[in-house]
Amino acid sequence: MFENIKRMVTVAVIVALASQIYINLFVSDFKISFGIIMFPVLLYLFESINPSQTGLLAAIFVYMLRIGIFALNNGDYMSAVDSYFPETFFYVAYGMLYHLMNDTNSNMRMKRLFTNLVICDFFSNIVELYIRINWELLEPKFEIAGWLMLVAVGRALTVCAIIVALKYYRMLVLKQNHEERYRKLLWIISQLKTELYWMEKNMDNIENVMSNAYSLFDKITNGKDQDNWAQISVNIAKDVHEIKKEYGLIFRGVEEIIENKLNDPGMNLNDIIKILKDSMLTEARIKGHKLTLEFNQESNFYTEKHYQLMSIFRNLIVNAMEAIDSAGNGRIVFSQKENDTDYIFSVADNGCGISMEDSMNIFSAGFSTKIDYNTGQINRGLGLCLVKDIVEKQLNGRIAVDSKEGQGTVFRVLIPKSILEVC
Repeated sequence: MFENIKRMVTVAVIVALASQIYINLFVSDFKISFGIIMFPVLLYLFESINPSQTGLLAAIFVYMLRIGIFALNNGDYMSAVDSYFPETFFYVAYGMLYHLMNDTNSNMRMKRLFTNLVICDFFSNIVELYIRINWELLEPKFEIAGWLMLVAVGRALTVCAIIVALKYYRMLVLKQNHEERYRKLLWIISQLKTELYWMEKNMDNIENVMSNAYSLFDKITNGKDQDNWAQISVNIAKDVHEIKKEYGLIFRGVEEIIENKLNDPGMNLNDIIKILKDSMLTEARIKGHKLTLEFNQESNFYTEKHYQLMSIFRNLIVNAMEAIDSAGNGRIVFSQKENDTDYIFSVADNGCGISMEDSMNIFSAGFSTKIDYNTGQINRGLGLCLVKDIVEKQLNGRIAVDSKEGQGTVFRVLIPKSILEVC
């Protein structure tokens, strides 16, 4: 809520400043300003703000700024109060019409947007002109309406051109960011493969330690070779110490890779969800899951915690996939909402649900209900434990589960806005 208020104030300030670029038309003090070009562009970019409220706020800011500038230039403001007052009706009317006609900005085709912008611009100008001259000039001079339509078409074309240019620019930047991330990912994989070699080497050492430990146990059990027990124990301790040192080096190496190469700038939630959706659809297809994935998003924000969010969302969605019968008719719904202090994320499925007994242990490391009785393989049971750890320890959030056996499960994650948002 507070974030949207800040955005509305920002839009109002920009529109007020842009409104100082104008030309007079038709009647005294009737101005065609650049502010009304910026107004719909900003409304389109900030989808979450209320256009009607923003229009009212912009009207106030434009009105106050015009009076202030007039007073500074002329030493008097009273004559400007009445003169500039009708202009406020333009922004109020525009905001209300835009609100009524453009309820789904992000999915709107440019052709429909252009038509709506022309209608908003034309009728808002008619409202302002009517308030300003009380209709007396419109009756004998209907050609004014033609000029207003021409102005509306011209400004709508300009707005659409700006929006299209911004979209292409954003796509270009996003493509460059993805290419940069891909290069970093390749570098990370090559470095991690080096560390993996040392881990594989240590597996042999661990096998030797286990063998020596069992040999010592056998000797102690049967009372054999008592003179060498102490030496064998010392050798085992030395080997374990070497393994510990090796894994310490591996850990520091991996940590250095992550710190040096994953120190990326943040991402918008829109981009995170787009990547998540594409990857989850691919994973569902590869694993043969016949299901519907639905993503509902209430707001957008910029965050540097994108890796943590991606890990949380991916684990919850994969967990939901595995809870759905492979026969089909499965449905997973990802939702994002917000309140005054938190962003709220939820992943709901219509799968098998979780029993009351199992729900007490699902966040415990190693616990899993996913067993393949044909192969004997069991899921590691680390996904939900990892999610809980990231949510609570890294993001200072909360996670809860609501499940009914045989009906489905809903996981809800609440994370403070102050943790996710970049100021």
